[in-house]
Amino acid sequence: MIKSLLTRLASDQAFAEHELHLKFKVDFLNSVFLLATVVAFGMGFYRWQHSHLMGAVDFGFSAIGIGALTYLRWHREKVELISTLAIVLAFVLFFTIYMLAPYNTMRLALFFLLSAAAFYLKGRRTGLYWLGFILFAIVAAHLVPGLETGYSHIDIVTTCLYLIALFFIFWNYETVRVAQYKREQEHELQSRIDERWRLGLESAGDATWDWDIGNDRFHFSPNFTRMLGYDKTEIGDRGRDIEPLLHPAERERIFTQLKAYLKGDGGEQFSAEGRLRCKDGSYLWVLCRGRAIARDANGRVLRMAGTHVDISENKRIQEEILCSRQALADGHSLFQTILDNAPLGIWMVDTQGKIQFVNQSFCKATGISEARFVAAEHYSDVLPPSIAANCMQSDRECYGQETPHLSMEWLPFVDGGEHLLEITKVRLVNQDGSLRGLIGLAADITERQAHEQQLEHIAHYDALTGVPNRVLLMDRLLQALARTRRDKGLMAVCYLDLDGFKPINDSFGHATGDQVLIEVARRLRGVIREEDTVARLGGDEFVVLLVGLAAAEEYASGLNRLLAEISQPIEVAPGRSVSIGASIGVALYPEDNADADVLLRHADQAMYLAKQAGKGRYHVFETAKD
Repeated sequence: MIKSLLTRLASDQAFAEHELHLKFKVDFLNSVFLLATVVAFGMGFYRWQHSHLMGAVDFGFSAIGIGALTYLRWHREKVELISTLAIVLAFVLFFTIYMLAPYNTMRLALFFLLSAAAFYLKGRRTGLYWLGFILFAIVAAHLVPGLETGYSHIDIVTTCLYLIALFFIFWNYETVRVAQYKREQEHELQSRIDERWRLGLESAGDATWDWDIGNDRFHFSPNFTRMLGYDKTEIGDRGRDIEPLLHPAERERIFTQLKAYLKGDGGEQFSAEGRLRCKDGSYLWVLCRGRAIARDANGRVLRMAGTHVDISENKRIQEEILCSRQALADGHSLFQTILDNAPLGIWMVDTQGKIQFVNQSFCKATGISEARFVAAEHYSDVLPPSIAANCMQSDRECYGQETPHLSMEWLPFVDGGEHLLEITKVRLVNQDGSLRGLIGLAADITERQAHEQQLEHIAHYDALTGVPNRVLLMDRLLQALARTRRDKGLMAVCYLDLDGFKPINDSFGHATGDQVLIEVARRLRGVIREEDTVARLGGDEFVVLLVGLAAAEEYASGLNRLLAEISQPIEVAPGRSVSIGASIGVALYPEDNADADVLLRHADQAMYLAKQAGKGRYHVFETAKD
């Protein structure tokens, strides 16, 4: 955290310094270009009288200066490029004056300006290169045979020495300035770090303190008293006021550490853990850390500052961890026993599929020994070929996702049966993010699936007769309506109520009545086609769905067969038979273009009309009449 804070603050300061230096460069170049343009333009008229070439150079330089000034105004980010251009142009101009204006005895002074500008705009290293180039140009031009510069050798040597001396003055000044600026920046940075650190500690709940040892003044933040439950006036402002708060068992140890540190024998930082007494009499574990911020000539500490951190929760966690480790060590064999006897298959493999661990429950259930699992190059090699490919595919899918991977597999067990396993796989990742392997958990859900299927059957089928109940009937009715609309066919919803069933139930009992209902359901299933549906609504009421009809005659013949089959005697005991009949109400779709509930209600109404007409018959619902 501290490193990140230092980096961020240093980055902010470096950015601000860069922006400020950029502004100074831009301002400097603006001033130089403006002044140079005006001076060059004026000197152009003067030098034109002595030399047209020199006058043209001045006018050209003036024009270039105006162009550079304008370009810089709109492209401040190009200041380094423009700086280089300015130095090059100045050198060309000054060197031309040096070569072509011997009447000007002060022209060597121009190179002092150029050297200073190069040093300022390009820094010490690049400025040094420019100085060397300038010195070389001055000496080389002076020594060219037949070219008179108007200066003596002494003048040239003296000028070169002055330029070198000036550069060293600039260099030393810059070194001192940079060192001073660095100290100021470090002091400012440290102040900002201290302030942010203090605010961060305060906001995090830590207490800060400052101990003036010479005057025995102990200043602490409000978090310190708040941590212990005291008011500020109840503790005092001297170092000795903290001593009574220390737990007696740790007081001597902490003071020994503190005395050693104050003598200069305790290293750079003081750190001690101990318990402090709270206002309510309880003790709070506190980590005290401090650092000397002032020492005398002998290294003795004169002033300290630091923090008090509540570590009670850490201590509690440490105690729990120690207890947990001890319990884990003591119960390792017990844990292994639990794994081996868990009602789950548990295994762990590496990324190559080699078994690292497999529990005994899984080995016993599958009949594959632990030795075979461990010896196999890939655990799927010892599994039946029918599931090996699926296992490897699920492994790849597990490695590709962060959440647990779920799959279902049928696996033969030693009992000879196929068992359905619900397999959960979780990938294992190392601290560096690389894959370590995976853990697999297999639960035998064969019985659960059978139970779920049984519950599904109970929820949709009549418990007595085994035919669909009202819930499944409505689902099939909706499907039949959709199919009939799609095929533009005909379907019949037949509501059937037994005639004469109540006297049988009352006379022979409910067991006989149930026997009759079972036989009626069997007969209905035997008469209808495979795609039709028989459902029991309750009591002696049934519904028959006749679907995929091409003409009305089809349902009529089917209903007549139903009536005939139901009217046959039913043997309820050896030598004893009963006879019943049925009244059937029919709603035809799409002649009766209604939804499922209305069709069923219309068929019910038609059934009552069939009973009123004499029973033992069927009646088709007519929307206009019924």
